[in-house]
Amino acid sequence: MSRTIEQPIRKAESELKPKNRWKIGLAVASAIALGGIAFNKLQPQAPTTPVVIPTPVIESAVALGRLEPQGEVIKVSAPSSAQGMGARVDKILVKEGQLVSVGQVIAILDNRDRTAAALDGAKQQVEVARANLAKVKAGAQTGEIQAQQATIERLQAQLSGEIKANDATIARLQAELQGQNETLQATVARTEAEQSNAQSDLQRYQDLYNSGAISAQELERRRLSAVTTTEQVNESQATRRERVSTIQQQLIEARAIRESAIATTTQQINEARATLNKIVEVRPVDVQIAQAQVNSALSGVKQFQADLALTYVTAPQTGEIMKIHTRAGENISTDGIVDLGKTDSMLVVAEVLEEDIGKIRLGQKATITSDNQAFNGELKGTVVEVGRLIGKQDIIDNDPSADVDARVVEVKINLNSQSSWKVSGLTNAKVIVAINI
Repeated sequence: MSRTIEQPIRKAESELKPKNRWKIGLAVASAIALGGIAFNKLQPQAPTTPVVIPTPVIESAVALGRLEPQGEVIKVSAPSSAQGMGARVDKILVKEGQLVSVGQVIAILDNRDRTAAALDGAKQQVEVARANLAKVKAGAQTGEIQAQQATIERLQAQLSGEIKANDATIARLQAELQGQNETLQATVARTEAEQSNAQSDLQRYQDLYNSGAISAQELERRRLSAVTTTEQVNESQATRRERVSTIQQQLIEARAIRESAIATTTQQINEARATLNKIVEVRPVDVQIAQAQVNSALSGVKQFQADLALTYVTAPQTGEIMKIHTRAGENISTDGIVDLGKTDSMLVVAEVLEEDIGKIRLGQKATITSDNQAFNGELKGTVVEVGRLIGKQDIIDNDPSADVDARVVEVKINLNSQSSWKVSGLTNAKVIVAINI
């Protein structure tokens, strides 16, 4: 549209929706053409010069847009580690619309008290480790040395007593083995002699029986006596083997107990002597170990201090609390705890049609008005960023005939300080943007 056209027409043109501009322009051109034709028909037919209708020159690109804080809206939430442990919000320390500064505490999580208690425990461990380090550096006291020496002497006396007791047990078992062996051997010898006599009698009576001198009954009695003595021999031999084997096993066990007792007590004596050497000598390596324990305890304190800091959710930047998603006692919402935006510095995100984006340049001036009367008057701003991605529009026109599948590019427009202050509380409000081209 030319700058020479009357002011009312320019105002109407600037308020056109971007998706209806071409329709209205076509209608205006058609009306002018039809009027010219009608006028020509009413005049006498005479040679006339053809009338050239100038094409309107559009001075601005009109687009729908929305208001946003500078830097967009930040969703402030708890650390992912706290969310993974199912932490809940214990306290909310801000209200919607409240201005906060960088580092200001917004919320406190319910694991703060547990973490604080763990931090106190870690600090106590530091004190214990430091006391142990001081003890190592100071060396052992006289009483500790004497007590350890007494322990060594007691173990040595215990070893001597165990050796004597075990030697006595072994000697007794050896004597018992010898006595039992002799006694049982004599029993075996006696039963073998009786067996020999019974066998001789049986042979003799067999001869007498064969000659008819004795009865079969007498022969059978002698045979039974021979069998009995044979069984007695077998039994006495088995008894001897069993008793000897039992005592030999006891003797083996007694010797094993003796060796085990000697080895165990000797080991205890060696450990006691090593402990004595350790407490007598202040070795650099012991000091280093004690110092490492102190350092480890201090690291634990730092870790719990870091964990405690994470139980306080703070503002990452100065801004306004725009919405609270999680209240005290609730699990942290998927939308975070609060929305935070720099509402003192607002901008406009305009969705410029794909066919108009080639006309947009950085530094161009823009006029912004409210589509729904969210604010009065006009806002002034400057184009500061032109998007490089063409996508589907997010802001829908109220006109039912509008093209909802239009392709657009986002253009960001910074508002001046007065305009920014005017709409500081209208984040996401829909606006109409006219960019001067």
